[in-house]
Amino acid sequence: RKLQERVKELTCLYRISEIAERPDMTLDRLYQEVVNLLPECWQYPEIAASRITINGREFRSENYQVSQWRQSTDVKVHGEKIGEVEVCYLQERLPADEGSFLKEERQLINTVARRLGEITEYRQAVEALVESGEFSTSLMKGSAIPILVINGDTAVRYVNPTLEKLTGFTSQELIGRTAPYPWWIEDPASGSVSELRRHMRTGVHGLEKLFKKKNGERFWVEITSAPVRRNGEFQYS
Repeated sequence: RKLQERVKELTCLYRISEIAERPDMTLDRLYQEVVNLLPECWQYPEIAASRITINGREFRSENYQVSQWRQSTDVKVHGEKIGEVEVCYLQERLPADEGSFLKEERQLINTVARRLGEITEYRQAVEALVESGEFSTSLMKGSAIPILVINGDTAVRYVNPTLEKLTGFTSQELIGRTAPYPWWIEDPASGSVSELRRHMRTGVHGLEKLFKKKNGERFWVEITSAPVRRNGEFQYS
């Protein structure tokens, strides 16, 4: 039974990643699909319900109602609360680690909230790019997520301070550089120019790559990218 519960939790996170990868997925649709998914991932899915409140909007599972048996956590962007994820039981169950909930379910809801915060922050950054065409907004500069903007010829167009801090390379060293980039290593796990060009135009989510810092230290990253188009023509990624 414990193994089945862990599989359900891992499946939940995998399916959230799948939802986020869909190119036509708006944030509102994503929140609703996630809220519909959550009840089946808890220990008693037949009496579980969920709600996500985010940026003043509310998304509920079909059976949601206010309950005294609930578990919740904050969704944050840039360290600021923008919403909440809540899972509740509509009937009382035997006491577990946290009321009727397992400690693993606390870990799961925290991870879901963190993932929603990351997705929201990323989507907001992309929208800022599309709307402004500039890369000096506070949203970009203040993001805790490393952001890299690449032109169609693979030339680096913009890097934010978080990426500079992560890699050790300054924007002056990177702007205008084309692939292969200085953080790549001679290893298939790092990447290739042809692979980069393909991902720039199709987009990618959760791609793991091994890179190196300016001081030679190696580190793994998880890459999410989306092509930005104007009038149907690719501009940058």
